Amino acid sequence: MRRGAPETLVWMALLGLLVPTALCDPVPPSEAVVPEAVVPESAVPESVRAAADTPCQPSSTATDTTERLEKLRKLMADNGVGAYIIPSDDEHGSEYTATADHRRQWITGFTGSAGDAVVTADKALLWTDSRYWVQAGRQLDCSWQLMKKGDEGVLSIEKWLGKNLNASVRVGADPRMLSYNLWSSWDNYLAGVGGPRMLPVEENLVDEAWGAGKPDYPADPIVPLDVKYAGATWQSKVGRVRDSMRAAGHDLLVLSALDDCAWLLNLRSGEVPYTPVFRCYVAVGLDALHVFVPEDKITPVVRDHLADPAFNTEVLPHQDVWTVLPKLAATAKSVALTMPVVYHTGASYKLYKAVPPSTVKFIASPVLYMKAAKNSVEANGMKRAHVKDAVALIEMMYILAEEVPAGKYWDEQMVVDAMAKLRWQQEGSHGPSFDTIAAYGLNAALPHYEPSNATNVQIGTDNLFMLDSGGQYSEGTTDVTRTMHFGTPSAAQVEIYTKLLKGCIDLASTKFPKGYTMQNLEVVLRSPLFSLGLQYGHGSTHGIGHFLAVHESFDYAYELNFFGSQEPGYYREGEFGMRLENIVQVVSADIKFKSVTQFLTFETTTLVPYERKLIDTSILSKEEIKWLNIYNQRIKMAVGPELLRQNKTKVYRWLLEQTRAFS
Repeated sequence: MRRGAPETLVWMALLGLLVPTALCDPVPPSEAVVPEAVVPESAVPESVRAAADTPCQPSSTATDTTERLEKLRKLMADNGVGAYIIPSDDEHGSEYTATADHRRQWITGFTGSAGDAVVTADKALLWTDSRYWVQAGRQLDCSWQLMKKGDEGVLSIEKWLGKNLNASVRVGADPRMLSYNLWSSWDNYLAGVGGPRMLPVEENLVDEAWGAGKPDYPADPIVPLDVKYAGATWQSKVGRVRDSMRAAGHDLLVLSALDDCAWLLNLRSGEVPYTPVFRCYVAVGLDALHVFVPEDKITPVVRDHLADPAFNTEVLPHQDVWTVLPKLAATAKSVALTMPVVYHTGASYKLYKAVPPSTVKFIASPVLYMKAAKNSVEANGMKRAHVKDAVALIEMMYILAEEVPAGKYWDEQMVVDAMAKLRWQQEGSHGPSFDTIAAYGLNAALPHYEPSNATNVQIGTDNLFMLDSGGQYSEGTTDVTRTMHFGTPSAAQVEIYTKLLKGCIDLASTKFPKGYTMQNLEVVLRSPLFSLGLQYGHGSTHGIGHFLAVHESFDYAYELNFFGSQEPGYYREGEFGMRLENIVQVVSADIKFKSVTQFLTFETTTLVPYERKLIDTSILSKEEIKWLNIYNQRIKMAVGPELLRQNKTKVYRWLLEQTRAFS
């Protein structure tokens, strides 16, 4: 996939792998989305929008935000704040957010989901990283100053506030939208430099400025996930959480991450794009359970699902958490709030303020660890989901392989649309799991590219085509990337592709002691590419949910039945890009000698063939070719019958050709 996370920086630095390029996998909510255009940087407005004597010339695609800023600044003055921070996050720190939570997008006109805005009485600034400078340059009007995050000389938000505002100014923000960790970090820095201080503004000022035009949340109902898919009742899951609380000495745990809540309660919905979750807080006590969800979605179905006298469950309106939680916390000796872990941003500042500070303990969510190691039903469901997904993706590959060389017109957006339709044809499909990346030629050199009207190009036979996509199914979630060529690839493309494949095979074949992390194994995946003097600047793994988030948080330590990605890539700016991505399952390894330590290995869950014309078997060892042949046989045996069952005989015959054994 196309994301990146703060933790990635730490272990990449330790390995000496850190390079100044955009991260790809995994990524927190504030780090997502795609540059909108492939144009030279000379076409982009300067990061600090020119000197006063240089007239600003906004792009024709920029949004006029003059009136929006006027409304916001009046509200700021009424609330006594001289600066107002608008982050990209919703109040749950979600990676993907509902349109109703696109506050930063609305106030700036910049639609990418990576970036944070600051508005003062006379300035409006947007911070975003290099992946989005082109898009921001096209979408920001002259009211805004683009702060190129990570560029030399560009201050971070807190340092800019400390340098440009005096101590008498108050910096306002909605305390629901910033994590406690980030809020306290910024406020402590500002206090240390004698700068302005942070001020919680309870009513979101952007919401007020947005007014009647602000969209509603989707009306999708909250529905139970049958235990035949979940593999465990919500009661058993809550029981496990309570056991962990007793062991740690906590009598109240507050969950705010939407995938944590959905997994724990065996409930799903469609409020957030690509992720079947809903707005929710859960307060887990040792003898009571309080669930906070949107009032219009507290239906008899939801109440009946959660009704169990032994668990003393109370279902309440979503925003009642702010009045009920202080009462629950007042009688608790130890209240556990969640801390940041990869995609989980942790408890908001407002959650922290709702609890007596002396009782607060910050912990990694116990649900995070529970859902990372799939139970047997979830694991089998993930495998079934990948077979279904393989049918859709293999049919797409077949169509392109047949029609593009024959001269039939296909462009990137057509592939995105066709891929979605093919997935919807599969039983139990709930649509894509993220924005599909369909990138041809030089567009594929952008790891996070997503086609738009401004960048969409025809797919031809002269260069590589990269397709990164995934689906949501009742049985599980998928994410897979394959790179193809519909003509004759260059020798360099073949060599690089084969090295990426070699890395995939080597890592998937590795046996390692239980508890090893991606930090320990990363070099195995990258080493073949290193041998060419090449590398890539994004992470190589992320967890994946069971009919939940396509990017699921985990602590990078591998456990049995963990499912996650392995995804090396290479991107040559202005020429081509390629990535190979599989979802793998951690399984027990057969070892020669007995050991007191359990050894693990990976089994590849993704069942989609590689591009034969991009593979040079002379670069692969005999063991690697053996692995590839076994993998192709698995694809043929697992996906072939399903293609025939769905009467896709032409696709089946094509698959047989793609999976024939290599010598």
